[in-house]
Amino acid sequence: MKFPKTAEDVVSEIYISSDKYKQYGDLRSRQLIRMLGGVADDILVEAVIQVFEGTNRVESHFLDQEIVGRILEERKPFTTISPEKLLERCLTGWNKSVEQFPFWLVEVYGIEKTQAALAIIENKELLKIEREKLATIRWWIHKIK
Repeated sequence: MKFPKTAEDVVSEIYISSDKYKQYGDLRSRQLIRMLGGVADDILVEAVIQVFEGTNRVESHFLDQEIVGRILEERKPFTTISPEKLLERCLTGWNKSVEQFPFWLVEVYGIEKTQAALAIIENKELLKIEREKLATIRWWIHKIK
């Protein structure tokens, strides 16, 4: 495992950890998360977004995102990206079972800003699946209150 210097490096390490899950269980992903302690938050957030946007790894899609969820949960990276922009990029590809994403949104932006961003996104033209995902985010956020 090499120390990731770019978002693309982080994504690559996430995918390798996911691909080796059957062989090593979560050992490699736990090692990766420890190593990511030295990676800048902006790089981590961009990597998270890229994994959520990724659609080319159908068979490992959920496991890829579960690893990302654990990164969000443990590292809690800060971002200056607006919550609306972040949601626009992640919504389509995000797996609704990765509950760490809505929790992280609230951690970074607070409940009020997160809910305001959801309202802004809801007023845009969305696919049915995107509306369902917004409802799921609201459901998870409701669990926090």
